[in-house]
Amino acid sequence: RPTSNAVQAKPGSTLTLEDVLIEQAEGLELPTVYLGKRSRATFTDVRVQVADEGKAHVDVDTAHLEARDSDLGWLCAANGSTVTLEDCEVRLLQAGRGSEITGDATFQPNSSGKRQAVASDGASIRLTRVDTPMEMLEMASLAAELRIDELITPPGASTSVVREQGGTAEVHGRSVEYLDEGAAPDPASSITRPAAAPSEEHAAAGAEGQQEPQSGDILADQEAPDPARPAGPSADGAEPAAQDDPLAEIKALTGLATVKEQIEGFTQMVRFNQIRARNGLRTSEMSMHSLFLGNPGTGKTTVARLLGKVLHQAGAISTDTVVEVGRKDLVSERIGTSARKTTDVLESARGGVLFIDEAYSLHQEKNNEFAQEAVDALIAYMENHRNDVVVIFAGYADRMQDFLRMNPGLQSRVPNRFDFEDYTPAEIAEIGYRDLLEGDYVVDPDRYTRTVTSLYARSADRSNGRWVRNLNESLVRQMVRRVMSAPDSTDEDLTHLRDEDLIAIGGGSSEAKERTVEELLAQLDQMVGLDPVKTWVRSLVNRVSMDRQLLELDGSSQRPSYHMVFSGNPGTGKTTVADIVARLLHNLGVLDQPLVKVVERSSLVGRWIGHTEQLTTAAVDEAMGGVLFVDEAYQLTVEATPNDFGKLAVETLMTRLENDRDRFVAIFAGYTDRMEDFLAANPGLRSRIPLVIEFPDFTPQEVGRIVSMTLAARWQFDEELVEQVAAQTYEALPAPQRSNGRWARNFAERLEALHSDHVATHAITGDDVRRIDPEVIRAAGSRG
Repeated sequence: RPTSNAVQAKPGSTLTLEDVLIEQAEGLELPTVYLGKRSRATFTDVRVQVADEGKAHVDVDTAHLEARDSDLGWLCAANGSTVTLEDCEVRLLQAGRGSEITGDATFQPNSSGKRQAVASDGASIRLTRVDTPMEMLEMASLAAELRIDELITPPGASTSVVREQGGTAEVHGRSVEYLDEGAAPDPASSITRPAAAPSEEHAAAGAEGQQEPQSGDILADQEAPDPARPAGPSADGAEPAAQDDPLAEIKALTGLATVKEQIEGFTQMVRFNQIRARNGLRTSEMSMHSLFLGNPGTGKTTVARLLGKVLHQAGAISTDTVVEVGRKDLVSERIGTSARKTTDVLESARGGVLFIDEAYSLHQEKNNEFAQEAVDALIAYMENHRNDVVVIFAGYADRMQDFLRMNPGLQSRVPNRFDFEDYTPAEIAEIGYRDLLEGDYVVDPDRYTRTVTSLYARSADRSNGRWVRNLNESLVRQMVRRVMSAPDSTDEDLTHLRDEDLIAIGGGSSEAKERTVEELLAQLDQMVGLDPVKTWVRSLVNRVSMDRQLLELDGSSQRPSYHMVFSGNPGTGKTTVADIVARLLHNLGVLDQPLVKVVERSSLVGRWIGHTEQLTTAAVDEAMGGVLFVDEAYQLTVEATPNDFGKLAVETLMTRLENDRDRFVAIFAGYTDRMEDFLAANPGLRSRIPLVIEFPDFTPQEVGRIVSMTLAARWQFDEELVEQVAAQTYEALPAPQRSNGRWARNFAERLEALHSDHVATHAITGDDVRRIDPEVIRAAGSRG
């Protein structure tokens, strides 16, 4: 007997057939045509020859088929497949498990007496037109949707439509009879069909005596797990939900626990009012205008579209239309035209929902008369047509407050508030994974999840769904570079994202990052002195490594704060060590980037009310993802005048230190005693800055070594003599003048200046120019 399908589209492949006759082989117990997972097929003028038993199957399994002018025999779609028909003939049409069949068709008789169309298990069959020569048809909707806009049958023909398990059906034609729940079951409602051809691996296993896959109905039996697809959720970020239940779709979205609870309470009230109205009872006055508050990429637009469907199904609005607009669609740049422009938009949404994204942009500090005109028009329309349109204002929670103050009546007319919380790193990974599956890509789910959660946890960009879409685009671009540069790429390379692609967008392999950490620690060790600092930094690396392992074990825990104080005298290497710490934390997965933003009091403290908060916020935003290094931080708490704004900078910093502790690291540097005063100036500082390390002064010998290392890059000289002269000179200085590394740098520059004079006055040329004379070295020391 035949052991394979006549036509089989393998997973992820593309198939195009035109003017093809497909014959059913004698004794075939497999589908004649099988379209495998994530495959896409286009049929034009294709004929699937039907045998006497009428069992020439076209099975569409988690795939997509477009067919024109074709005879498809028994067409069965399952597991979220989509099928579009245009002028096609079928003997039987079956959709199951969330599949969708649309278009137009001609129903021809099947010799087995089966129902001509069956939709089951959340699937839908929606056809604009069906022709048939048959005088008796039977169709069924079993927990699904069946709709035929125009059914053309011969005179005297009759049509029966079974609706069970909550299924819906709407068939427009002559003599249509609906049989609802409780009608006698028809054994023909479920088709027993053979499965797809076994894979080569299965065939090989069967040849060695192992059990081959059993035949069965792909709509009736549970699908075998597929490692390339999530076990349960669909690829659009939602659990499988009936397509005619938008409220279930909202509940199935990833994350958004608060919004789901708020939406459920809101819709319950709407439906309660509708039920009372249908029973002739008075209803509570309820405004459905709403605020959607949250950061970008948290699903506000998606929920608005689904909410429109929920309200329409409840009878609260006449259509499920959702019109999406922004400032540019409402505001004109000419006086008197914004009101008309806004009214036109409102009329276009009448009967449905108007969704105004980034509504806060309607408020501006200056020259806001055009937007004010639009807002006033909105308020008037919402009052006069309160039952004709639902207006949803969306945007950031904090920035929406200025918008709500633009009109005294705005707040009272928009009583419903929905809070869209940010996604967790785990939820971001789930959304991104499903997005890749929807795009017909295959990736290791565990490796992808680890990479995405790690990157998002330390990312300065917290744009939620937008962030992971951008990341996926970068991942695909990396894949394209790899595939297109390979001389022997295969079809599988077009769909499979490799570990090396994930490593590339993650900044390199863990082994490479570990090597970089060791190199940075070696660089720290090469610095002169600072033994307590070196020990402390290594301890910090060990702590961060342990914290990372704990986070991997318990993804719900939060990353601790790594804000720190660098105390010590000037010139002790605080800025240099901060740069090394930033690069260490980046390679350890704490920081998104290894940058250090250096600021001081003048960068943070403004000159008028509100200016300090703006400057400080801007500085933190620029450092986001890296390190904010506040030099001489103690000056922020020293009141230079009675109206000093330094404390406002500290208060602004405190908020960001807490709220964004996992997005950046702040290092506050200054003299040891004055940094103690800084930490004591506000009770909340010590708890927000848990790490403190003191940088010791360099000894005279260490200062001499720093001078020698500074000069060695350009000059030849007697190192021992330089170090001796520099150490003796430094040791002879009064304590207030010992500025550590700064003095060493200044001494080296003075020695270079003396050397230049010596070269010029002694007419030295050639290689001797690079050699510093011992007398010059001694002269530098004698000048202090």
